Amino acid sequence: MHVKRNLWVPAFIADTFKCHIVYHRLLHNLKTIFDKHNIKLGGAVPKEQKPCVKDKEEQLAIFEDLFFDKNLAEICFEVLKAIDSPIVTHNNEYALGVRNKSAITAWIEALKEKSYIKNVSRQQLSAILNNKITGLNLGKDGKTLSPQVNASTYKKYYSKIYAALP
Repeated sequence: MHVKRNLWVPAFIADTFKCHIVYHRLLHNLKTIFDKHNIKLGGAVPKEQKPCVKDKEEQLAIFEDLFFDKNLAEICFEVLKAIDSPIVTHNNEYALGVRNKSAITAWIEALKEKSYIKNVSRQQLSAILNNKITGLNLGKDGKTLSPQVNASTYKKYYSKIYAALP
């Protein structure tokens, strides 16, 4: 295609326009060839055959399944009851109130730091902890479990919990 160059159109704009037209024609020709030979763009594996990340994630049913060593599960849970200003009562009830979840987050982060628990989604973790601890109510999405390192409760409990863990 020949683009007529007017005096008021700078040369680089006319050249850019020519390149744009050539580029789109090339794309159109490639698409026609790909369609003719049934070649799919967007990866070597068709989308429906790619493994889903959620399928790979291990589905954990109970609290003990969170831990690599199931013998540590109850020991680590007892830390929540044994530290100064307990987080959980002896009846497995959450002791710090509805709005104060930073202590549980500090416990989870300490367990991760010591490599005691498996890497699972926050949703799955919150569901398991809600079943284990009465009145915890972390919510289904698990957003409450985001580390809040600046929260005063998190700071207060993290070092105590970390030191008390085996």
